[in-house]
Amino acid sequence: FPSHDNRGIRIAGGEYVAFLDCDDFWFADKLKDQVAAFKNREVGAVFSQVVYLKNSVTLASHQSNISSYSDSPKSILDGKFIIFGGGSNVMCKTKIIRELDGFDETLRYGEDLDMWLRIAQISTLYQLPQVGVRIWIRTDSMQRIKNPRVQIRLLRDKLKIYRKWIDSIDESTLSFLT
Repeated sequence: FPSHDNRGIRIAGGEYVAFLDCDDFWFADKLKDQVAAFKNREVGAVFSQVVYLKNSVTLASHQSNISSYSDSPKSILDGKFIIFGGGSNVMCKTKIIRELDGFDETLRYGEDLDMWLRIAQISTLYQLPQVGVRIWIRTDSMQRIKNPRVQIRLLRDKLKIYRKWIDSIDESTLSFLT
């Protein structure tokens, strides 16, 4: 039961593909701003700033990345370039996501991280300066469930992703541990 399957990507007829989780919200200009970013830059994926909502209260948004561009999986693995808001925030060029054979359907968790790493390997990710999406923080989301079986599956999927990129990991990647 992957959280993403690739049916929509296979049948998409447009130049771009955007994703939206059922409980998240796009602001009115999000798609327009992302399309404009593609037209003005050579990038494979575009995402925006995010605000978070929990218990009907808007929380502060995250810190922005130091750089608005990433063209390296290493910058993502090092935590120096974060794609905020997961899938609900990102718009990709359809041809690139198809070239990468879509999301890894064997992953139940982290399939979006895996995709952004693969895009960064062949193209550039760009972060818009404006807020484009509101993300609903829920205590019952799969990543926050305290069930040991769920947490083990989450860890296994994350390890599967990081195994693909082990050669990109060095001491700077693990600096967050100190």
